[in-house]
Amino acid sequence: MSAPRAPLECLSSLPCRALACAVVILAYSASAFAQRWTIAPSISAQATLTDNARYDVGSQREADLIFNIFPAISFLREGPRLRVNGAASLNFIGYANGTQTSRVLPQANILGNLEAIDRLLYIEGSLLTNQEVLNPFFTQSDTDSTFNKYTYTQARISPYLQGRFGDDWRFLVRSDNSYTYTSQSDTALSDAYYGRHLAELVRIATPLGGSFRVQSDVTRFNDQSEADQHLEVALATVNYAFTPQFSLGLRGGYERSNYTSDEVSGPVYGAELAWLPNPRTRLAGFWESRFFGPSYQAGFSNRQRRFATDLSFSRSVTTYPQLILQLPATGNVAGLLNAILIARFPDPIERAQQVRDLIARQVLPSSLRGAVNIFSQSVNVQTSGSATFALTGVRNTLALNLFYSKTDQLPDAVIPPTFIIFNNNTQRGGSLSLNHRLSPVMAFNASIGRRETRGFDQNAASVAEQNTVELQATRQLTPRSQAFIGARYQQQDSNASSSRDTHEAAVFVGFARRL
Repeated sequence: MSAPRAPLECLSSLPCRALACAVVILAYSASAFAQRWTIAPSISAQATLTDNARYDVGSQREADLIFNIFPAISFLREGPRLRVNGAASLNFIGYANGTQTSRVLPQANILGNLEAIDRLLYIEGSLLTNQEVLNPFFTQSDTDSTFNKYTYTQARISPYLQGRFGDDWRFLVRSDNSYTYTSQSDTALSDAYYGRHLAELVRIATPLGGSFRVQSDVTRFNDQSEADQHLEVALATVNYAFTPQFSLGLRGGYERSNYTSDEVSGPVYGAELAWLPNPRTRLAGFWESRFFGPSYQAGFSNRQRRFATDLSFSRSVTTYPQLILQLPATGNVAGLLNAILIARFPDPIERAQQVRDLIARQVLPSSLRGAVNIFSQSVNVQTSGSATFALTGVRNTLALNLFYSKTDQLPDAVIPPTFIIFNNNTQRGGSLSLNHRLSPVMAFNASIGRRETRGFDQNAASVAEQNTVELQATRQLTPRSQAFIGARYQQQDSNASSSRDTHEAAVFVGFARRL
């Protein structure tokens, strides 16, 4: 029997109301601010016929017709004092047979920076809204589904002082304050505050340099009975530039934390390096010994005329709202395309427009799937790595993302994990997207993806594997509109007690237009 039809959710929620107002205001003001803003509204619609909307097994499988309406807007402003860059959208999802809850899923990624006092006081703000998978051992659905998802919204305000003393000295005093809200979940989740407050003095290596930084991190969940979670660090570095492109350094300091039942404190020590052989290549990172073991962060990026690479690796102690705020996005295809086009389009506004046109024309994803960020009130040790590549040609475009993530609960954490069966797992996988232009108005896109989630410790017996294949053909109807048709198949094998073996096949058809 089909589940009862649920009413349309989210229209009264804070994230949707804020996004709806932003979309309407920006769309209305596009002509009034045309000389100062680059604004690109769009709308798309899609109908998907699936044979397993609930990702069930056997006789419990139910077919459904899913409708999506997707109004969106992207905008960019580059002024002498105010810079704004962002995108916002609302994904209206409706189930004809009521097999899942119909909802409006908001998405936004907006960043703004105001230079309030010339070369001294700045105010930075951001708004990030998206959907995340709740249970990493369940099937992870696509954007046209509400299955196994919740919505998070993080708003951040960051005033800071930044300046220089002479040619070699600079200072920074900054306060990051983020507020994370969760909604649209069948399981109650907590809202949270995370703040990072720091002061730093840096001497540029010419050839001897260094820095001194004091930093305080605070995490607070609304319903926690324990004290706020604190981490204080004082860190000094000394580095030497052997050439203008290559430097090595040492790091040392002291830290204190109440993340565990007994407050811990102790020394921090390590090393760092930076290598910039040319303007298109960068390698930088550090390694430290911390109270939870080794900590590191390393990144490599390279861009050529038609090829871009981005590699990142890290291990650190983190809380959930801190993870959303600080970890870099993985599988960022739009970012790699932006890097490829820097030499040909140095103006950021023109380059952003070229990236949007290329993604629309080549029917490319703006990002590729990566690891799931596990919701938990406890502190975790997060180890992650990703490798993203993008290659553009005259008729072919290729994007590849490989990822690894290990979430390990901090031993003797003062706050227990929210979901014991979700914590302590490793995720690894990848996704590949290939686009081929058959003609000036026809394009074909094929994508494949695989992920494996494997538990350890108390979840050692849990393993879930998911494979996805999707094909899509797109025809450009006008310079600003296109129609598409496609099919997908996804299959999951799992022995986790919270999951199940399942498979799904679907066909879809849709229309998109840039306004």
